[in-house]
Amino acid sequence: MNPYDFLVQTYGYFINIFPTNVRWLVSLLILVGIIGAFVELVKKGAMILIPIVIFVPLLIPVISSLAVDAYHSFVYVVTITGLYK
Repeated sequence: MNPYDFLVQTYGYFINIFPTNVRWLVSLLILVGIIGAFVELVKKGAMILIPIVIFVPLLIPVISSLAVDAYHSFVYVVTITGLYK
């Protein structure tokens, strides 16, 4: 299970504790808390942390793909040159 699915499932379990007519209020309070935490993060000058948190996980598949392509290119070059027997 990936982290996103875990968070969604945990949120579902948490929100189901409350009666149906107040779930929107709980969700609103959670959203206001997240926005407030983001604002405090920006106020403290941790703006560099946000792109790092966003872009590093996005770069992992790209780096993996580049490594696989480089490996396949290396194997191709070794095969056509006859260096590996």
